Amino acid sequence: MGEYEKVRQIEEAHLAESMERLIMEAYKLLQKGDMEQAESLLQEGSVALEQGMGTESSHPRQAEILDQLSLFQFLQGKLPEAEMHARRSLAVIQNHFEIGDPAVCMCELRLGAILFSMGQYQEAKEFITDSYEGLRSALGEASQVAGESQYYLALMTLLAADSEEAVTQTDPLLMQGVRNMRSNAGAGPLLVQAALREHNRLVDNELTSESWDKAAWLFRQEIRLRNGVDPGSEDLSLLLYQFATLQYTRGLYDEAEALTQFSLDIARSVYKHDENQTMLRRHRLGTVLDCKGNAEEASKILTESFNHFDKRLGPKNPLTGEAQFALGLSGMRRMLHARQSKEGLDPYSKVLAPKQEQNLMQQMQKGLQAMQAGFGADHMLVKKALTDYDLTASAMRGLQTSR
Repeated sequence: MGEYEKVRQIEEAHLAESMERLIMEAYKLLQKGDMEQAESLLQEGSVALEQGMGTESSHPRQAEILDQLSLFQFLQGKLPEAEMHARRSLAVIQNHFEIGDPAVCMCELRLGAILFSMGQYQEAKEFITDSYEGLRSALGEASQVAGESQYYLALMTLLAADSEEAVTQTDPLLMQGVRNMRSNAGAGPLLVQAALREHNRLVDNELTSESWDKAAWLFRQEIRLRNGVDPGSEDLSLLLYQFATLQYTRGLYDEAEALTQFSLDIARSVYKHDENQTMLRRHRLGTVLDCKGNAEEASKILTESFNHFDKRLGPKNPLTGEAQFALGLSGMRRMLHARQSKEGLDPYSKVLAPKQEQNLMQQMQKGLQAMQAGFGADHMLVKKALTDYDLTASAMRGLQTSR
């Protein structure tokens, strides 16, 4: 071996050691929760390496550090930056390894996951499919990176799922992928968090397009996933609350009640010092119970939630508005029920009823205005409130006509 080769080998060894130390330090920062500092450290390392290598900046170590940089940015949701660095990493690594090599496949996986997150599904599918086949062949099904590829391929399948059975069939692939990702000693929990974030993005897509059935199928699946990963977590409690709200607006009150109660049970454990979170769930329970005819318990809860939100958030907050609307609606339902019953109203109540009904309708109007201003006219809760208001007003007109 010539002197030049010996010197080059020594330089390569020093470079490898320096890059390993830099990446390890970045992961230490990541595990401490300092993502911004970890990202900054990798960026500095990438610039220093490029400047030091000069015309040889297309070095495998440059690809490695760019890949890690794109991962850290992906975990933070910085998708355009992550895509740029992932494409650069893949281009560099392809200069040194053939297609199908694990090093290339890992870069394809990173870019594919980022593109999936950006909604560029066709290109994402090509990268993720290639990465999965190569990683499974080289490292086996149980490897962390093969599991991650498998997870994102399963998400691809969900895009075309047209039944709850088709959604449920992907459960084993998703759960296996999550288990594999968790085995990553450095970023395992964050990889799982990002993966579940991408599943939730599919839920949001269906909600945005008002595909309520498919949104419900995906909600149920994500609840299964999160319950398997971290039962009793804040994220699971929030997901249950969101799904309960959807089912409430769809008139599926039994399921909405069960979901809300599950969410509330978790919230009481994880939000011991945040009364707003538990009250939010009790408020939803109150709205559901009122729709199920449990007026007495509903009125008690809704009075409590209105007073809570009015004091802490103010009268113009949409949550205060919803509580105010729900209280007015609950009162109107009781008035209507009394009027429509065989006994009807007693003479004294008949005198007071018109003014009470007027006040309750005005209360509903005021609450609805706060909801519209805060949530927006297209929000599902606003649409349900408008429907409930119109039905109540129509019922009142019907009673007045029949007098």
